[in-house]
Amino acid sequence: VAVLDSCGNRSPISNEHTTMHLQADLDACIQEVNMDWTDYFGFTVDSYSVILSVDGGPETTLATYGPSVNDHTHDNLVPFSTYCYYILAEGPNGEVSRSNQVCIFANLPTAPQFQYTNFVTVDLLQEYVLLSTYYDDMADIGYFSIERSNFPAGPYSQIGTTQLTPGVNPFQYVDNQANYNQQPYWYRVIAIDTCGQEAFVADSSNTIHLTVSALAGLINELNWNEYNYWLGEVDSYDIYRYTTQNNNPVLIGSVDGNTTTYSDDLNVSMAEGDGIGTYCYFVTANEGPGNTYGFQETSTSNSDCATQTPRLFMPNAFTP
Repeated sequence: VAVLDSCGNRSPISNEHTTMHLQADLDACIQEVNMDWTDYFGFTVDSYSVILSVDGGPETTLATYGPSVNDHTHDNLVPFSTYCYYILAEGPNGEVSRSNQVCIFANLPTAPQFQYTNFVTVDLLQEYVLLSTYYDDMADIGYFSIERSNFPAGPYSQIGTTQLTPGVNPFQYVDNQANYNQQPYWYRVIAIDTCGQEAFVADSSNTIHLTVSALAGLINELNWNEYNYWLGEVDSYDIYRYTTQNNNPVLIGSVDGNTTTYSDDLNVSMAEGDGIGTYCYFVTANEGPGNTYGFQETSTSNSDCATQTPRLFMPNAFTP
């Protein structure tokens, strides 16, 4: 800046001053705003302050830096709020200069508020494991990762992924690689958001693995692992039996949800000619009331068989 007098004489030119330019960008996936600004020239800068207003509210000082710092990262954003920023440069004698203002709308992915595996079951007809998961369909979910483990605490390994199908909730997933006749499996479902990050890890649920042993005295002993987990908990287990001659399962007993054993006395069955000694079983877990999502499900185990040698009684005396 220079001053001209009435005769056209020019005064010495003043010191050069420059404006500051603020630039700010939203990284929605890591939920932060990254900003940087140009230096101010014209007076000695003691500090740069980042001034913030949220949703048109009062201005606050977000951070203050020395003259050598020209960037700031603002995290812990609230989704769908509007953040407005400018930079205030201050000199030693009260001088101030303000940058342009930049406003950012925090359009962040909406995280799931819930996710629940409503059942895991063995499908004896189709010969695979079927799991079903209820999810928050208002969240920004890109896809689901399905994981399986041999143990409740893991380690878990991914066995597949599934995309969202609009209007299908709960969704189902088929695991046709599980050797469910040999052991139980634990499954968990992870929601992956639109940024490719884990957004929600549901509690694990498992298959029921049944083993049957033929004992002396024509007793078949059944043992199985408990089912986990239902919000309504396991109310009871139903025990079904069928034979190699008659493949129609019959309910032969029930036990409470805390019992995972059952003894089948075959003396009556064999006396009535029900089969020739080979008996097969499966168990169905029944969910009790109280599920907050309104489900009341069942889960079926694998089937297992045991063979009892038929007893033959030979007379040792005859009466005419």
